[in-house]
Amino acid sequence: ASAGVNEPAPAPAAIPVTTDLKPASAPTALSQTVDALVSAHTSFGDKQALWKKIKDEGNLDQVMDELKKRSADNPNDSEIPAALGQAELQKAGVISQNGGSINEMGILGMQADQNFYAALKLDPANWEAQFFKAAAMSYWPLELNKGEEVVQRLSTLIDQQEKLAAQPQFAQTYVVLGNEYQKIGQPDKAAATWQLGLTKFPNDPTLLKKINGQ
Repeated sequence: ASAGVNEPAPAPAAIPVTTDLKPASAPTALSQTVDALVSAHTSFGDKQALWKKIKDEGNLDQVMDELKKRSADNPNDSEIPAALGQAELQKAGVISQNGGSINEMGILGMQADQNFYAALKLDPANWEAQFFKAAAMSYWPLELNKGEEVVQRLSTLIDQQEKLAAQPQFAQTYVVLGNEYQKIGQPDKAAATWQLGLTKFPNDPTLLKKINGQ
């Protein structure tokens, strides 16, 4: 009657193990660099240092390709087109230094402008897109009559900056606005703009040089 009471319980059926799962790909140096470029937590100064490193190492094309891919995958992230526009300006600068095609520089400039516009459609308060769009536009030929638009954009950006905690890069808005006033034949406004910037950023080396006529 007690037969089988002390018999061991049957072993559970083995659970099949899948072996075709692929591990997540480890981040590459390129992806980590681009992560930093599009992060709101990376300071402006650190981003500029990254751009210099990318340019010095000849990696602008790879960074541009990665940013284009991310832009397609993340169409609502304003930081990506803002960074792509800067990459295109960096590329145009390299071409200029190497005595390259003016047409190619012009195309890159237009593409950068379109990317800054796209970033501002997503986030009108994106500082980098606002600043670099205006700064790049200040280099357009005089016959295109962009001077007043550059002045308006930079003046609006200064108004926006006044509502935020001061950051070192904000001094550059005064530098470029003063340059534009000088370019369109208003030296008094240029000097006043640089002086106003210097009262807010007394240690900025570029503003100090402007005030001293350098």
